[in-house]
Amino acid sequence: MKTVTPASRLSAITAALTGAALLLTACASPSQSDENADTGALVVDTATAPSTFDPAIACNLVDISLLSDLYQTLVTYEVDDSDPSAAVQDQNEIVPALAEEWEVSDDGLTYTFTLQEGVEFPSGAPVDAEAVLYSWNRAFDLGGCGAYFLSSGKSESPIDEITAPDDRTVVVTLTERANNFLPALTNVNTGIIDRTVLEAEGGDTAEDQSTWLATHSAGSGPYTLESYSAGERAVYTANPAYSGSAPISDRVEINFISDDASLLLRARNSTADVTLGLSKQAVSSLEGDENVRIVSTPAPQWTKFDFPLAHAPFDDVRVREALSYAVPYQEILDKVAFGYGATYFGPYPPEFSAYDETIGAPREEDLARARELLDEAGIDTPVELPVYIRSGQTDQENVATILQSAWKDLGIELDVQILTASAYQEAISSDVVDYALIGTDGPAVVDPEWLLSYDYTSNEAANDLLAEAADTADEAARQELWNEIAELWIADVPRIPLYAQDDVVVVGADLSSFASGQSNTLFHLWGK
Repeated sequence: MKTVTPASRLSAITAALTGAALLLTACASPSQSDENADTGALVVDTATAPSTFDPAIACNLVDISLLSDLYQTLVTYEVDDSDPSAAVQDQNEIVPALAEEWEVSDDGLTYTFTLQEGVEFPSGAPVDAEAVLYSWNRAFDLGGCGAYFLSSGKSESPIDEITAPDDRTVVVTLTERANNFLPALTNVNTGIIDRTVLEAEGGDTAEDQSTWLATHSAGSGPYTLESYSAGERAVYTANPAYSGSAPISDRVEINFISDDASLLLRARNSTADVTLGLSKQAVSSLEGDENVRIVSTPAPQWTKFDFPLAHAPFDDVRVREALSYAVPYQEILDKVAFGYGATYFGPYPPEFSAYDETIGAPREEDLARARELLDEAGIDTPVELPVYIRSGQTDQENVATILQSAWKDLGIELDVQILTASAYQEAISSDVVDYALIGTDGPAVVDPEWLLSYDYTSNEAANDLLAEAADTADEAARQELWNEIAELWIADVPRIPLYAQDDVVVVGADLSSFASGQSNTLFHLWGK
């Protein structure tokens, strides 16, 4: 048996899912936000508002990152805080959170977690094994991203059974080895919920409870959700029952402001202590400003153009390949990323361990090749293609403007539509996918197996190689398989990676403590 024991320092931070964020149209008036502000609170401005605070349902970057400090998970990632002003979460080191230790059987099919003793929700209810079972069963019943993470990102869950032999023990039995099971449990979608509060406040049905939890919290994390005004403002207050170290800031006031100019002005004037979601152009204008500090970290994230793969003429690989040659990559890098990114081509961005620069080198713009491929495809032009972008994503809107101009001469006319959260969710839930998406993505678990399991499933040969990689322990052999899959991906062009982007946050010059992760919002480690 392999035994994992606590690290020297216990963390209570949860990882968040990378991927595109659903937004609500939110342009909170700075005067309104300032009028209600608590001058002793940490003020955070962000471009996007959440669609839900329910950890079992949340499936996008905004929702999940905002949830990360409201709920605890069994395990989490270590934080390298050797520089407290720019601490970084290390996704290569999993440490205890609610579970003080765990054991993994030699065959990798049984995980036994021992929970911390005496942990309570703010209500006084115990955070015990029954709470874990309730939360995970609820996630499976709802079938949202909570179930997705508990299933290790697989279409069919590898979990055979979850049991609670006693109050402090949770045993998970798998039907097959799942390399990413433990990393997946760091995600807040697997966070533990206070059943007593949810059933008392949320009503009798699962639908009513999820509706209540969409705007409230019932967790044991560093903070509780004191109040939420949809699309405008959320207030977090420190949880006095939290089992970890107390948050640096007792209170966090979050303003949702989709207007880039307003975000920039408030950052420049030090109205906000932390600003998230600024366009890279706006960030670049703050370089050298003594009132702020720009925290930029290379990240396994990218801005992409997603094709409607089953919709003609984009079901023809020649059309997809043609458009990949008709992208002015350098212009996008210069005018959108503003130095906070890099170009590449393939399934893995440069920050991925599976990335091979000889295979994933940037694709050069080649309009002659693009026209040649379109002529081979023999499509009738003009072709009008709806393109959906979520409100508040200025960088993505700027990308769309550049692509509109570049592709119009080829007969591809982009109908760019900026959608609110509800409209976007309704659109992408349609059975008919006849639209493209411009968005930001990145896996919650930074592993090629996890990424490919959701990002590239249309190629049977690639699926076979992925299955082989899952059963291969030797890293060199796995890399050869990742390279083979990358070559198949590049030949298929299922999407266009426009650029790999850095994680960029603007903080006040007087903010002494700040931490970032792949897609986490670690409020409890932020403060003056």
